[in-house]
Amino acid sequence: MVCTAAAFNYQPDPETLGATFRAVAAVLPPGGVFVFDIETAALLKGHWGNRMWAGDQGDLAFIWDFTSEPDTTYCDLHYTQFTREGDGTYTGTREVHRLYAIEDDDIRAQAHAAGFPDARVYENYSPRPVSESTRYATWVLTRAGEE
Repeated sequence: MVCTAAAFNYQPDPETLGATFRAVAAVLPPGGVFVFDIETAALLKGHWGNRMWAGDQGDLAFIWDFTSEPDTTYCDLHYTQFTREGDGTYTGTREVHRLYAIEDDDIRAQAHAAGFPDARVYENYSPRPVSESTRYATWVLTRAGEE
């Protein structure tokens, strides 16, 4: 089973993460593998922190405005998108996303408690180990064997 695009960064706390891991474990066979990626604190709190990024792709333009308070574990992404319509006008949409930086120890502890004794983490879908500067971490959890 695979879950990409940093979906797990929407988990606000270790308990919610644990509940999600238990739900995944319930549908995986013994020995089954679950792979997911996550944006790290180095990316959310460090790189993005309080930064804006904008782009114009012709028929689509966007603004990503990241805000983060120093003593929090999250980063808010204010996303604005302008899409060109057939008549040449643009339609704007806005969204706010709260993305949480989850500590590796919390991920590992919740994975183990949910029945994933083998929890490995790598740098961005590579065989390289994570470091303090890793921005995207890929987790590979293996469910416990025969029950």
